[in-house]
Amino acid sequence: MQDKTKNQFRKIKITKNRIKKTPKIILSLLIIKVLVFTSYCSEKRKSVQKKNHNATIHEHYHEHEKEHNHEHNGKTREKIEQQKKKEEKEKKKIFYCPMHPNYTSDKPGKCPICGMDLIEKKESEKNEEEKTSPEKSIFISPQKLQLIGVSFTRVLKEEVEKEIRIYGYISYDERKIVSITPRFSGWIEKLYANFEGKEVRKGEPLAKIYSPEILSSFQDYLILKKQHEKSGDEKVKETLSELLKSAKKKILLYDLPQVEIERLLKEPSPYIIIRSPSNGVVIEKKVFEGSYFQAGSEMFKIADLSQLWFIGEVYEKDIRDIKENEKINILITSVGKTYSGKIEFIYPHVEKEVRTIKIRVSLRNDDGKLKPYLYSYAYIKIPLGKQLTIPESSVIISGEKTYVFIKGEKEGELIPKEIKLGQKLKEKYIVESGLNEGDEVVSSGVFLIDSESKLKYALESFGGMHEHGKTHENSENQKDAKNKTQNKNLNEQEKGGHTHGKQNH
Repeated sequence: MQDKTKNQFRKIKITKNRIKKTPKIILSLLIIKVLVFTSYCSEKRKSVQKKNHNATIHEHYHEHEKEHNHEHNGKTREKIEQQKKKEEKEKKKIFYCPMHPNYTSDKPGKCPICGMDLIEKKESEKNEEEKTSPEKSIFISPQKLQLIGVSFTRVLKEEVEKEIRIYGYISYDERKIVSITPRFSGWIEKLYANFEGKEVRKGEPLAKIYSPEILSSFQDYLILKKQHEKSGDEKVKETLSELLKSAKKKILLYDLPQVEIERLLKEPSPYIIIRSPSNGVVIEKKVFEGSYFQAGSEMFKIADLSQLWFIGEVYEKDIRDIKENEKINILITSVGKTYSGKIEFIYPHVEKEVRTIKIRVSLRNDDGKLKPYLYSYAYIKIPLGKQLTIPESSVIISGEKTYVFIKGEKEGELIPKEIKLGQKLKEKYIVESGLNEGDEVVSSGVFLIDSESKLKYALESFGGMHEHGKTHENSENQKDAKNKTQNKNLNEQEKGGHTHGKQNH
């Protein structure tokens, strides 16, 4: 027991001693931290002072360098200008092919493509080509313009007329076609108009017909007529006269020629001669000898060719300029003759397959040279008054834009100009806006100029990209060189500072 109590008292004393020592330890730690912080601050202050000292030395050095460079740059500029003048004098001559301007050489000789002699490129041509800008103006040397065959035309204000071409064909005059359709039945005993295309005259026999129906009708009429003449009773006579009228009416309804009616009234017969009602040509024949036909069936169709129709087809865009009674000229190439007439009728509908509207013109065919379904075309001239016009060859249509090339004030200068066109004439266009009277436009070789301007634009844009890449590369090289010189200068300054400190020491 005594040992245990002694151990406890010992432990209590140790803990009391530790508690007394802890404030001293904490205080010593704080003192160490303060000392460390003060030493760090002094070192930092020294480094900042050193940097400021170096900066002042660097500034003095740069001021001295600027003064030196200013004097040096004056001398180098003079040298560069002298060098440029020498290079300009020593520039090599450039030779090109007139037929292939893209091929150039620094020596005279022959073109490897076509074998032509190379021509020396003058300074004026070089300057003009350098000024070329497809968006504003194009410069082409007079020699090139002559080689590609460029010519100019003045924009004029003149009286113009629009010519509309109408394609069509010759057709039958529908008013001159007759159909032979008997109103009775029978058989074809004899056929006189026995082929299509046969020319017939008015009153000429077409066919001999056997018809018991006609014989019966005429016999009934003649019997009633005899009874009417013999009858003495007035009432019977009145009844017979009524029957006689109806029998005669029936005969007239057969629409027989008067000659045939008179013949059959004298001597009834089942044979009837069908005659042509007009001059013309048999264009359809639907019966043959010995064939039976019923009342109302068509036997022949005859057309009078002394007058024919021209049926023309007008496109929708031109129909606004077409009017009835308008004078029209019709050329038939197969006949070699031009016929004049007036538009009689404009059809009220559009042919939906070909999107055209038909017109009709009557033509006399007294000489018989016109034949149905001959191919032909017509043209109408419509006056449009005074208008600004340019040749069709001057116009370039590029997508939605239309433009021409105008002759500039300088030699070889061509200016592209956007314009708005009106109606298309035979070989010209009406100009609504974009040009003035007296302007000179390119009338031939315009597509060669257009292609050359686009080619130059493409080459220039490609060259600009190449130069831009070079300048970017040069700028990077200049930056690297500048950085190297700065590092070199700093090293020299540090060396100079060290030697200066040693001497002072």
